Amino acid sequence: MSDAESVLDAALRHLSLTIPVARLPPEILAAIFAILPSIDPPRRDAMIAGGKNTLGWPTITHVCQRWRSVALQDPTLWADIVVPFPYGDRWATAFFARAKSVPLTIRKPRSWSPLPPRASELALVSGHLAHTRILCLDITLAMLPALCRPAPLLQNLDLTASPPFPSDRSSCALPEDLLGGAAGAPSLQHLALRGAHPWTSPLLTHLVTLTVAQDNLAVHGVKLADALAALERIPALERIVLGLDDNDAVEVASPTVIALPKLRHLDLRAHYLGARLLFERLALPPDATIRCCLSVSSLAPVGEHTAFFKCIAERAGRIARIGIKSFMWEDGDAIIANLTVWGTARAQGAPSLVLQFMEDPYLGSEFGMMPSALSALASQHLETLAVWNDEEDFAWPHALGRASALRRVTVEGEAVNAFVSVLAQTPGLLPALACLVVTGGKFVAGLRTDLMARTLAERARDGHALEVLDLLGCDVDEESARDLRWAVPGMVLRWRSQ
Repeated sequence: MSDAESVLDAALRHLSLTIPVARLPPEILAAIFAILPSIDPPRRDAMIAGGKNTLGWPTITHVCQRWRSVALQDPTLWADIVVPFPYGDRWATAFFARAKSVPLTIRKPRSWSPLPPRASELALVSGHLAHTRILCLDITLAMLPALCRPAPLLQNLDLTASPPFPSDRSSCALPEDLLGGAAGAPSLQHLALRGAHPWTSPLLTHLVTLTVAQDNLAVHGVKLADALAALERIPALERIVLGLDDNDAVEVASPTVIALPKLRHLDLRAHYLGARLLFERLALPPDATIRCCLSVSSLAPVGEHTAFFKCIAERAGRIARIGIKSFMWEDGDAIIANLTVWGTARAQGAPSLVLQFMEDPYLGSEFGMMPSALSALASQHLETLAVWNDEEDFAWPHALGRASALRRVTVEGEAVNAFVSVLAQTPGLLPALACLVVTGGKFVAGLRTDLMARTLAERARDGHALEVLDLLGCDVDEESARDLRWAVPGMVLRWRSQ
């Protein structure tokens, strides 16, 4: 370097020190860098588009010598590794090298549809299992042997194995020595599997959460006997997500009741008969939250439905919160789309239950699942209820007669008019009701605000005044809102039209 270049370089370094960001301490700069991967993650088109501006957050190493030095000296910055790696093998190798020996998170990308890792990437993953903390991959079944190495730090394993539905179920089994078996993965607490089953795996031993789910339960769901055999081996479970085979609602040989004293969340998708058989063999703590997505049968009598919900009530204890959704369906895609958009009132530490019924479009409202559920579950302990129903079914509100402590009701869809009508016809029903939330957009365009105003006014005169009325996304004009506000003096009315 010539004298002139040396002088210019010194001048530039001196000038950079006058910029505020250049005076930040290294630890502050490193903390800022740690935020960047979530803001500007790796992108699939990084190598296709080319150039520094397409690389995402690693461009910080190209800004200046100080920034590069700070970034390279912080191994935790490089420990979140996406596979398949969008920048190619050279960058993948660099990430693993710069992460050094810190615990790794190796995961599939969130911003684009993942593909199985390339052979070179899988070799890198396999070579660094010893200090991997989280592993989340889409792989093929043939790749599982590459993961048969000890992973003593691994806490969370999430695998989607393809082809997801081989005709031979035995080919879905996990290798006995996956991650070195239980001795090779003593820290594993969270296991999620799609396209493979873990029933004989020693990895089950110390699990806290277990997810075994498939998209097509009618063909590839979990066998009830397999699920029970696995749960019996995992008494420390706190969370279960399980999809039972719809065609496997048959009695199992052993009547043994399985105690899961630490369970807090059970998420089940099954035919309701299979669900009943599962619940009959589980002893759950009274504060467990249960979420069931149930397919129902037109051949079963209503009494059988009621027996099922009584079984749930016995196993779940004093249920304080219930969310119920009933809708018509035509194919599997519609079911999944509906299930992902519905929320329910839930509170930390309180027992709650969420039920979702998938009804055949030809059965209609005479199927009676909602009244059966409420007649068995709406006890004096019920405090919160959320209901979505696409039919003006007047039977289900009558089933709330025992819910003397019910304080909050959220009603969506056509169910709102039925609920208000039954309130008007049944003086003294739900004496503790203090908050009514009506939501549902287009489904309640015909909301009968006149009947609602009269009903609320009559309840107020009888000493059961509503405290809060929320009308969200409903077709309510200013005049109707004024009538509702005047019906109950002091009532808080919150409303907005679509």
